[in-house]
Parts: sequence; structure tokens; C-alpha cells
Amino acid sequence: MSYRSLIALSAAAALLATAGDFLLLSVVDGSGADPGIVRTKLTIGAVFGVLTIPVYAIGYRALADLPGFGSARSIVRWCGVLIGLIGAFIHGLTAYAIYAAIESGVVSDAPTAMLEGATASSRVLIACWLAAATATVVASSALIASALSASSATPRALAVANPIVVTVVLVAVGLLSPWGRAYLAPAAPNVAHVVMFAAAAMSVRSFDSDATL
Repeated sequence: MSYRSLIALSAAAALLATAGDFLLLSVVDGSGADPGIVRTKLTIGAVFGVLTIPVYAIGYRALADLPGFGSARSIVRWCGVLIGLIGAFIHGLTAYAIYAAIESGVVSDAPTAMLEGATASSRVLIACWLAAATATVVASSALIASALSASSATPRALAVANPIVVTVVLVAVGLLSPWGRAYLAPAAPNVAHVVMFAAAAMSVRSFDSDATL
């Protein structure tokens, strides 16, 4: 497959993961909702994220394999793997924690408030978020450096359209409205990957040799 195809595949995966986020978040304020609908949304939302977030690793590897990427190639590959695996775990554990909170009668329009009752889950989630954030910062820094290098084929758009920059912007915008706080801010990491992979897929040049997994 070509670099563009692999990156586009990751963009599609990120879009499904974002849909999964929205499904999970739509049941957070689930007072009065039909229990069957709640379970269905949680199940579909969890499956979307758990199965698609690991695909991010393919996109990161394709970006790292672009000609002229530099010495950080292996670092970005491994960061992509970590982001994919830890992100999928976070998504699945969040779905479980939301379900447990609703079953125990803890209903709130803030996901963090619902997780406070599940102490063990919240502690694991915080640790995983820190690990995923660290990997994202490292990978984004390498992508920015490569995008700004004249000898690299990394799309210049990634100097701005990378996960760490886009996530910060989305969270800042999300905090300005109730909908943003409920949906955009919590889903920002996956939305940011939609932006990055889509921008890269539209910008990356074609090369004679295809990428290999």
C-alpha cells in the first residue's frame, strides 16, 4: 500500500474512534434513558474505539517512513504503537467506568465526575493518560521538527496539524461552551488524530516505492 493509503486508513480509524467517543459521552447524562439504548451505545462506542485506535500505529509508521524523516524515525514508530495500545485501553476502561457509574446511580454531565466514584479505574486512567500524553508530545515534537526540515518529505501542514497542537486548541475551544465541555474537549485527542492523518493524507506526495508494514 502507498503511504497515502496507509495514512488515510488511520484517518478513517480516527474518525470511527471519535464516533465511539461521542457515543460514550452521549450516555453520560443518561438519566431517564432506556437501559437497553444505554448499553447499546456503550457497547458500540467501546468497540469502535478499542478496535480502531490501535490502527493509529500504522499511520505513525507511514509518516515516520517518509523519505528524509531523520533519526527520530524509530521513536515515532514506537510512540505510535504506545498511543494506539494505551489509547484503546483508555477508551475501553472509560466505557466500563461510565457503565459502572450509571449502574450505581451516579449520573452527571461531566465524565470526570462520573469516574470519581470508581477510584481504581480513575487512578489507572490518570496513569494511562499521562503515558499517552507523553508519547503524543514526543511524537508530535518529532513530526514538527521533520515538517520544518527542508530535506524531509513530511507534509509541512503537520507543523501545526499534529496531535498535541490540535488537542490543545480543541480543548481550549471546547471549554467555551457546555457542548464543547461535554463532547469536544473529552474527544479532542481522537479528533486531533482525524485532523493530523487527514491533513497528511491530502498533503503527502507519492513516491516510487510503496510503504511496507
